[in-house]
Amino acid sequence: MALMVTNSLSCEERFFEDIIKQLKDQNVNLYRPQTKKAKKGKIFSLEVVEIMLRRRMYTTNYWKFIKDVHNSFKFIQKYFSKRTVLHRLALECQVQFNGLMDEFMNNRGYCCGTWHTRKSRQIQCSGDSKCYVKIKTEYFRLNSYTFCQKCFKKLPNTDILLNENITANKADFETCFHNEEESEDFISCTKCKKLFHERCVLHINQSEIPFYCQRCRIGEPELKIINISSEQIAKTECDTYIENFLRQHKIPNCDNIVVRLVSNVPTTFTINPVIAKYQDKNYGHEISYNNCVIFVFLKLSDGTEICFFGIYFQLYGNSNCPVPNKNSVYLSYIDSVKLCNMKDRTKTYQFILLGLFKYLKMKNFRRIFIWSCPPKRDVDYIFHEKPSDMKIPTMTRLGDWYKKLMKLAVDEHIAESFSGIKSYSESQNWEDINNIPYFESDLWPKRLENAITTAEKLLKKTPENIDVMDKILSLMKFQINGFDQQYFVLNLQTTSLRTINPSFPKNVICKWLSSRNNLVDMFFEHNLEYSNERLAKFSTSILLYRIIIDLRICIHCCKFTCSGLSTSLMCTNCSQRYRIGKMERSVWKLEINEVFIEDSNSFFKVSVPITPLLENQEQNLNVTKPSLKKKLIDRNDDFDCIVPSKKKKYGNRSASSEMFQKQFTPMETRSKKIDYKTRKQVKKNVVKKIKKFFI
Repeated sequence: MALMVTNSLSCEERFFEDIIKQLKDQNVNLYRPQTKKAKKGKIFSLEVVEIMLRRRMYTTNYWKFIKDVHNSFKFIQKYFSKRTVLHRLALECQVQFNGLMDEFMNNRGYCCGTWHTRKSRQIQCSGDSKCYVKIKTEYFRLNSYTFCQKCFKKLPNTDILLNENITANKADFETCFHNEEESEDFISCTKCKKLFHERCVLHINQSEIPFYCQRCRIGEPELKIINISSEQIAKTECDTYIENFLRQHKIPNCDNIVVRLVSNVPTTFTINPVIAKYQDKNYGHEISYNNCVIFVFLKLSDGTEICFFGIYFQLYGNSNCPVPNKNSVYLSYIDSVKLCNMKDRTKTYQFILLGLFKYLKMKNFRRIFIWSCPPKRDVDYIFHEKPSDMKIPTMTRLGDWYKKLMKLAVDEHIAESFSGIKSYSESQNWEDINNIPYFESDLWPKRLENAITTAEKLLKKTPENIDVMDKILSLMKFQINGFDQQYFVLNLQTTSLRTINPSFPKNVICKWLSSRNNLVDMFFEHNLEYSNERLAKFSTSILLYRIIIDLRICIHCCKFTCSGLSTSLMCTNCSQRYRIGKMERSVWKLEINEVFIEDSNSFFKVSVPITPLLENQEQNLNVTKPSLKKKLIDRNDDFDCIVPSKKKKYGNRSASSEMFQKQFTPMETRSKKIDYKTRKQVKKNVVKKIKKFFI
């Protein structure tokens, strides 16, 4: 009977069956895992996949087979600890399976053969702005309104006011489960309707650009994919200077490194009124500066790019600036990503910064303030979700790294000297609050505010014996001594050049990037990660897309357009030339729901994943046919995977697993004690039902 079934299978299904047999030969527990932790009927194993394979459920939907095998491995990894042999074997077999399916799917024109997942997005509760739905819990949803269990219990049963015009009842809400992981989005080719991972093909969903796969574009030059690269952003004087500096010092991969000043926006900020009342009137209440952002990209051999280095810095000139801030630069944030197997990464980072320092010296800036503060765990300065093997430097290690950088600057004759904040404060005679520099989001404004509040509290307790200014300065000196090895000053120019006004770089108005919070929020909301090279490519393409839209740069002629860009990211002249306009997108997410079918006459249940059917079957070739679905649900002879019995013990010695792997018991009788005859009779009945099913 088994031969009759296998002969009716297609070549692809036979290939899938051979894979399951190979996995079964490695270990039977992979094929049929035994665990008491899983609920009754919730066991999802390779045996279930094999039953579904013989029912012809994977004829056209290859992604469904990949997902089911992926879930079977995840089931073992969930219910078996990491120390067990089965858990390690499941990880190894999953890697082998992904390699086989990658080759299989690539030969058929797909992007890959791996079922990629990502961390699920954080769901905010509509009941409270500070409340979020916890992972692995149920929540309730109606359209765009979501409520956690705690907030949902507080709601009335009827007439729930969701909005000014919308009311609903509790019965209208549907219950959902917030999983720890969710599958990545798929996109279908507009011509052949095949499904591809959106992150594999680097397609930007927000752009409304039609997607065509690589096979459909062969021989048809009209079907173009619009590529976005960092070179389409206009070059500035700063970019060319740093790139030439890298080439002069023969930095590895210097020809493939692209530096872009993506934002240079003049901004102002007000001084805290708590500090302003102790400062002179000449100090001013508003400080103006230029907020600059530099991103460094690496061009890869396949034509894609990765943004691996980012710098946020502030430029303070002579106008609308207090005296300690004049002609100064403050490095606010520096972040990098360990990817692409770059050679001499530290040397590359250091010489990028040295090129920037030399350029700022050429622009007559005098000094650079650097606060060495490593990020905390799960806190991102610029890039979101870095690789797991990338270590966060400690405070001392990062301080030593900056010291080496400043020594290099002195050796290269870029800077004259460097010092800690303690020696710098002594040389500048910080005997007054007006001598302390005031940068936005810097260390000293917060420390100064805390010192003023503590001094005022002491003044209320003992008003006669305390001078407020002396107490504030003594507290600030204590803070300065503590941060001597974490806060540095790099002196670029001599004091004789104080009167020369610095010249700012050309303004690049990208207000969205001027605030670092906007960038971090975009990475977080869209689940853009830098954990591996594949995800970093997609995150970089989204970042470039957002910059190009904000700067209004045509990706073909690289010119600024006042009227804005079309959906193809081109100006009106270029879009008319290439005849590219709006087209409907065909993006949808592959969701698989589990339907449990139970037969009252048998002891078994089958967990059958069924894909949601689209309205038009011709548009989607990878969905199960409705006739097959109806036949599956109407069938009364549904069986579950046959679960092996528990190990028997003879005295103090446990029986070997090989001896009892061939004995099976139905799920309902596992808890009962039955003798050998009844067990044998049940086994015969099961075999009869299986034969009837396959006939």
